[in-house]
Amino acid sequence: MSDGRLCARDVRVEFSGLRALDGVTLELARGEIVGLIGPNGSGKTTLVNAITRQVPLAGGEVSVDGASLSGLRPHEVARR
Repeated sequence: MSDGRLCARDVRVEFSGLRALDGVTLELARGEIVGLIGPNGSGKTTLVNAITRQVPLAGGEVSVDGASLSGLRPHEVARR
């Protein structure tokens, strides 16, 4: 049985050479509620968009239950 664990490891996102995220790592369990806080422009939305594959990763890995989400389209990520 899968536990629904979402893992983001060393996530990097770049926009036209500007590094928006650099080495973000987090791990969330199914049913866990987490607040993501920070000032405007700190990358909160970019992190969520990277996890859901709305923006491409420049580096790092995102997985659910140990299975990589790389190469999946956003709607396929949502199903997982």
